[in-house]
Amino acid sequence: MNIANTVRIDPTRRSGTELRVVGDRVSRLWNAANYLCRQRFIAKEGVPTGSSLQELMKGTPEYRQLPSDVAQETLNKLSEAWKSYFKLRAKWSEAPNKNQKPGLPKYRKDRKSGKRPFDLIPVKHPRSSIRAATPSTPRISPSSCQATAGPDTSPSTGSASSSLIVDGSDISARWGARK
Repeated sequence: MNIANTVRIDPTRRSGTELRVVGDRVSRLWNAANYLCRQRFIAKEGVPTGSSLQELMKGTPEYRQLPSDVAQETLNKLSEAWKSYFKLRAKWSEAPNKNQKPGLPKYRKDRKSGKRPFDLIPVKHPRSSIRAATPSTPRISPSSCQATAGPDTSPSTGSASSSLIVDGSDISARWGARK
């Protein structure tokens, strides 16, 4: 069984901007890789998943703008989405129902505002840090973050939510953040 921790982040104004940059880059990579997968699917070629998708995307600017662990985890999540689509489609083909037909994995874009969401930054391991691939890429390290349990309880799970407090003082200096 896979266990995932969801963390609510309460960033400062500066670190919030930097987290949006990383989240936007994750969404760009997702969209570029999803476009490639969709084109292959439509052309009835094999949809690349796993390591083959990583090899195809490794030379792209979207991949190089992120640290390798974050980029690989983003592509793994996209591979999971495509595998899930194929499983659902096989189930659906056994008993077709027009209202229940599974759709292709979606692009990461808010249809109302037209902007990419920045709500997904996959970090595989707590010791993982977001390192700068370029001078403008933010870096988040465990020394600059503090996870705390919040008093809120989630209605769906009944468990206390946790938050990640990002101390932006030393981060902004390292990132070269601008106001």
